[in-house]
Amino acid sequence: MVNWAKGLDGQLPGIVIIAALTIALLSLRFTEDVTQWSVISLAALTAGAYAGFLPWNIYPQKIMPGYGAGSIAGFLLAIISILSGAKLATMIIVLGIPTLDAIYTVARRLAAGKSPVWGDRGHLHHKLLDSGFSKRQVAFFYWLVTAILGFIALYLNSRQKLFTIVLLTVLVGGLLIWLNYFLSSSKPPGRANG
Repeated sequence: MVNWAKGLDGQLPGIVIIAALTIALLSLRFTEDVTQWSVISLAALTAGAYAGFLPWNIYPQKIMPGYGAGSIAGFLLAIISILSGAKLATMIIVLGIPTLDAIYTVARRLAAGKSPVWGDRGHLHHKLLDSGFSKRQVAFFYWLVTAILGFIALYLNSRQKLFTIVLLTVLVGGLLIWLNYFLSSSKPPGRANG
């Protein structure tokens, strides 16, 4: 899911930095547990590595993250969320936009009879571009939503996290459906159909 969130300049590093810092801040609450020290260190290292990559990837990008950068980002975020203990729901909330975009994209492709992993322009970042956002604005939108979700996730208990995931699913799903409907209905008719 994180790998699919690298469709625009600066999108991936910003999301990874915010997600890793959220886990680091959450783990700082439990510093009396020695096992959390390595989680804090790994989360800070992950955030630092992608912060170093960000100036080269922000619009206009000079270096593009390949499959390896997206895969290692997802791997590191998964490791630190699992090692931090019971913070998996926090990571799902923080990465809510890429997660729900990936689920929606796979479902949309399967419903159309296409391969779920074959690329197209149906991701949320493509829809935002088509609706008039610039590449930089879409990246900032992803960062802002990820930061807001990260801030909210720091203060939720387990039950509230479940409700937040459901609410986020409804909101992002509604946004994706609305953008698909809005963009398809606002296109001018082609020559063939009048």
